[in-house]
Parts: sequence; C-alpha cells; structure tokens
Amino acid sequence: MKKIFIVGGGFSGTMTAVHLIRETGSPVEIFLATDADHLCRGVAFNAYSEKQLLNVVASAMSAFPAEPDHFLDWVKQLPAYSDIDAEVLKNSYLPRALYGNYLSFIWEQALEQAAAKGVKVALVKSRVNDILASDNHFELFDLDKRRYRADVLVLATGNLLPSNPNIKDPEFFDTSRNYFRNPWDKAAVTNLNHQLPILIIGNGLTMVDTVLSLVENGFRNEILSISPHGYNLLPHRNSGLVYEKLLEEAKPEMSLYDWVVLFNKHRKMIRGLGMSAEALVDSLRSLSGEIWRGFDPEEKLCFLGRLRHLWGVARHRIPIQVFDKITAFRIQDTLKVVAGKVVRLNDLGDIVEVAFYDKSTKTVRWMDVGRVINCTGPETDIEKGNSVFLKRCLELGLIRQDFLKLGIEAEWKTLRVIDAAGAVHENMYALGNLLRGVNWETTAVKELREQAFTTATGILEKKF
Repeated sequence: MKKIFIVGGGFSGTMTAVHLIRETGSPVEIFLATDADHLCRGVAFNAYSEKQLLNVVASAMSAFPAEPDHFLDWVKQLPAYSDIDAEVLKNSYLPRALYGNYLSFIWEQALEQAAAKGVKVALVKSRVNDILASDNHFELFDLDKRRYRADVLVLATGNLLPSNPNIKDPEFFDTSRNYFRNPWDKAAVTNLNHQLPILIIGNGLTMVDTVLSLVENGFRNEILSISPHGYNLLPHRNSGLVYEKLLEEAKPEMSLYDWVVLFNKHRKMIRGLGMSAEALVDSLRSLSGEIWRGFDPEEKLCFLGRLRHLWGVARHRIPIQVFDKITAFRIQDTLKVVAGKVVRLNDLGDIVEVAFYDKSTKTVRWMDVGRVINCTGPETDIEKGNSVFLKRCLELGLIRQDFLKLGIEAEWKTLRVIDAAGAVHENMYALGNLLRGVNWETTAVKELREQAFTTATGILEKKF
C-alpha cells in the first residue's frame, strides 16, 4: 500500500488528498500533517470576519479544474443564496469564510469516499520538524518525536509568515507584546486599545482585510498604513470582459522588452476608449507561467526590480464594494496611508513609539500607537522564514531555492522537487507558494487546483 505524507493542511494539501482519494483505483494510506486548527481552509479561507471577501468572482472559484460550476452549484443549495439570480451570483464576490465551509464540505465527502474505497487517512495534528530520506522512502518526525514512514512526500506548506522589517532596534520584534507578526491571527485585530492609533506595516490585500476587521471590532481611532509605494490598490471594474487581441499578436519566446512594448500598445488602445487595463492583465493570466519561464535570469531580475510592483497592483485587485469602504475610511481619516518606511519601534509598555520616514515630506516623523501589525506579505526566502521543516530540508539538500529565492526548484510539468545536486526526486513534490520561482503565479485557486490534481495523478501513476 502506497504511503503518502502531505505536509500542509490548507487548500493545496487537502485538495491533493481529495484527488488521491477520488482517483485511486487501489487502497492507499494518506498522512495529512497540520498544526493549525483550520484544516482545509488554510490561512486564506479561515477568515475571522464575514467582511473578508474573495477577490475572484464565484464562477471562477471551483476547487476542481474539470468541474467549473462545482462551487456555484454548492452555493445555490444554501438557503441564503438559493433565490439570487444565477448570473448575479456567478459574478459576485462571496465571503472567504463561506468558501472555507465549501472546502470543509468537500473534505467530509472525501472522507466518506475514502472509507468506502479502503483508503486510510490519518491526520497528524502536529508540526513536522525533521526528516530522513533515502532513495525509496522518507521518515518524518513531528514535535512530539513521533515517526512516520512514507513512500511519497508532498510539500504543501503554504505561506511563510512575513519577515520582520529592517529597523534599528530589531529586538523589539522578540520582546513586544504589542507587535503582531502574523496578521492572519485573530489576536491581531481583537483586544484593542481604542485610545491609541494602530500602525499597519504594508499596503496590500492583507492590509485591507485587517482594516475591515479592526473597524468591524469597533476600532474608531486612526489606522496608519506605511509602505514604500503608498496607496495603489485598484478595484475590479470590468469584470467578465475578455480581451483576446493582445495574445493574438504575441509570438513564441518574446523577450521581457517585447512583452512590455506589446502590453503598452494595447493599454493605450483601450484607455483611449475609456477602459482600464485590467482586461489586458487578465488575458495574460493563463500564460503567466510560460512567459515567466521564458525570461532569462537578467530579465527576471529586471521584472522584479522595475515591474513587480506594477504587476502586483494590476493583478491583485479588490471588489468594488471593498474598495469603496477603504476609500471612505481614507476620506474620514480612519485610514491614513503614508509612502515611506518604518525606521524605529520602541516598546514603552502599553505604547509603541514609532519613527518613520515620510517620502512626501522627506522627514522622519514620530507617533505613538497601541499596536503594530505586519502586513508586508509572506516571506519567500526559506532561510529567513519561520518554517523549521523547510530549513531542515534545505540543510539536508533535499530541496534548493531558485536563484531569486522566491521558492524552491521543481519540474514545472510534474511538480517534482529538484534537490541540491540538481537531480529530480522521483517521489517528492511541491505545490503552492513554493513554486513561485518556477511559475510566478502560483497562489490563487486557479493554479492551486490544477497543481493538486497534477500532483495526485502523478503519484498514482507510479508503481511502488
């Protein structure tokens, strides 16, 4: 009986297990390891607020690549959504918590199917922190020193925590009870000191969720968001618009320069008609991995240095109703956004003294806040991250980081891991954020559902 060990119990890990159960023709044994309480949901869909919405319309959120209406059909069965017009529903941005319920439903169905097919599923509710590997099997160890033997290892570890900002007094991060490195932890937005402002470091999608949750919890004081570029969030404005002309003119093996020229040509065309460029960005989505892999190292470095932020702003848009709320908060001065950098954080007990450089005034400003929440985004460099297990894999040479340290190296078609010597490991797979250096776009459901299916079917095709 094949023994498959999956490290990670979020979307990627559980959907890999679901496909293993669905597709297997013979009994297998699956170990699914997570030390989190929110199996299936991961960080993204374990929302601690109903105000946190998906950033993709419901029609694109099926967990199964071959069943595009699976999520919509499930939603339509719910009393709260059964009377909503189907066209309206498919173009709606639904709560993340609702999507988490959907994934839990899928998991419960999979467990019933596993029992009927003789598939063993064991949940390892502990953090895996060590590993021994040979050519044909793995031995894994959790924090309680328990040992697990497996034929196949799947790395679906999800996001690392954000890195601590580079400041003059880094000991602050280890000693302050007013600092929250994990913005997805409910503790970051509860038990608030309403007498003092709150500082959020970062200005992306996580900042938006954090602000909405703080306000939902009754916070009415000032929220200050500091990031290098200031406020650049965009709303979804032309949902459903399909633009094909750009890809019709694309040619194989185009350089980064050629892609920029082509994109700008079409951007000027549609802006002349009063339309935004989001349809152009969406049209490139299906080819983003292929385009990224076609760049040479210098082009990738150039993209990261000069275009990464612009691409992120255009790609990671928010629902218009969320955009309107954030805009209202800014008008009301509930949310203030500063382009700049935090340079010092001093913990004074119930107060954090903050010094930050303000690009607009070119001065260092000081203020007192009640807490600091890190919303700078997940770390991608394993050596700087918080995963003991991934660091151990790196130390043993089982994995190696790509040269940009966006993730680890793997075969892009099979998702099999490449080790420190450059050899492809036959029985070790990776998916999700770990593949950012391979596929660039690898964090949304669209990519993750395909990766989960590819991994599961690849494992089942092998003979042991």
